[in-house]
Amino acid sequence: CLDFGRDLGGFYRICRSYAPLAWVPPARAGRILRCPDVFADVVVSICGTNTGWKQAVRSVRRICDLAPAAPGTDLACFPTPAEILAAGAPFLVDAARVGYRHRTILELCRLVEEGAVDLDAPSDPAMDGPAMRAFFASLPGIGPVTARYLACLHGRTDELSVDSFVLKYIGDKYHGGARPTVAQVEARYARFGDLRAHAYWFELLG
Repeated sequence: CLDFGRDLGGFYRICRSYAPLAWVPPARAGRILRCPDVFADVVVSICGTNTGWKQAVRSVRRICDLAPAAPGTDLACFPTPAEILAAGAPFLVDAARVGYRHRTILELCRLVEEGAVDLDAPSDPAMDGPAMRAFFASLPGIGPVTARYLACLHGRTDELSVDSFVLKYIGDKYHGGARPTVAQVEARYARFGDLRAHAYWFELLG
């Protein structure tokens, strides 16, 4: 979850040469929080597609109500595919309020339960950025932008996940409020090579 396996040496060298990221090494920042497993990351990402942040958080919290509490706590774990399938569409639509997304969440759960999807694949260190993005894009409900985002969570930061939030941030900060093109955003961070998405995220956080 806390990304302790990532070597931040190369990223810190970039940070020290780029003023907006100079705060990162002294703060010992640079790690990207993710879910305990790929299944949870994908479901959470689907819940956040084409909706507001608050609604996405509410949906994920309700989905977590399906799982038993972690031993010794009153904190719910993330449910398994089988637990989500057992709750079915009525729960996802009426309680979790995921709307049309319930179809892709249930389809993902079915594929995982049937063994048709290997969610351990992203843990393979030999999987490069293009392969990992292709893997995520092959899953139900995951488009190209979300595939890039998920790949970044799992250490492949060589492409930006450019959505409306990114365009607004870059437009406000560097284009006087005008909306930039995706190509302009990508060109701005091209200097950072395989760490371009990492650089963008921590510039935003700064």
